[in-house]
Amino acid sequence: MKKLFVVIGVFLFISCEEDEAFVFNEERLECLIIYTNIDGDEINYSWDGVAKTWSTDEYDYYRTYNDWGRTTYHSTISKDSSDIWELWIEHLDEWRVSKQTINDNGDTSIAVHEWIGLIETYDDWSTMNHVIRSYNEFGYILSSMVYDNNGDFLDGFEYVREDDWRIVLEKSYTSENEFEEITHHWNDNVETWDDGYSEYEKEYNDNRKYEKITTTNKETGEVSVRTFEWDCSIFEAIPAFTFGSY
Repeated sequence: MKKLFVVIGVFLFISCEEDEAFVFNEERLECLIIYTNIDGDEINYSWDGVAKTWSTDEYDYYRTYNDWGRTTYHSTISKDSSDIWELWIEHLDEWRVSKQTINDNGDTSIAVHEWIGLIETYDDWSTMNHVIRSYNEFGYILSSMVYDNNGDFLDGFEYVREDDWRIVLEKSYTSENEFEEITHHWNDNVETWDDGYSEYEKEYNDNRKYEKITTTNKETGEVSVRTFEWDCSIFEAIPAFTFGSY
């Protein structure tokens, strides 16, 4: 009889282990990306505090961040310095952008972002189209709608999220009144969806950062695999936005 109890106890322990769901960090935390591998092509990122550098055969890249992991400066400079692109980003708080200043080989553009709570409006610096975006209290985008200079609708999208961040439904709109919905499925830390052309699978770590993305072309069967490594110990957690603070 004792042997029977031991066997039952071991079985229950194993069952509980197998049924235990993947648990994500409850904090909204940005992470340092330190390595990517895209179909065998590797990129190693060098970090000095909150400044990141990396290179390709043609360009050098430099990016800085605030204490919450949001970009404050980004430059892309060709090896011979014949092509220089820079972006400065100012913030109202931990994550809400207030101003972007762009230097494109000596041509300067400025985009001012206006906010009412969690609703953002601005004119895109590259197209001059008018953009209206909404976010949840942790800075995850919920919708984006784009209009031309005459106020005519061009395109947009909406995300339905669970647990503050996980996309479960994606809706897209066009100026031709076309509408599309894509359902995202979740199995613990794995997200899958199908956009009609390709099938996607994303695997996340416990800090909500994707570690592997697999894309399969439905027509050709070609598979692309991207892997990522992160350091989530540097930045501060982004607090929930409180209405009335700004």
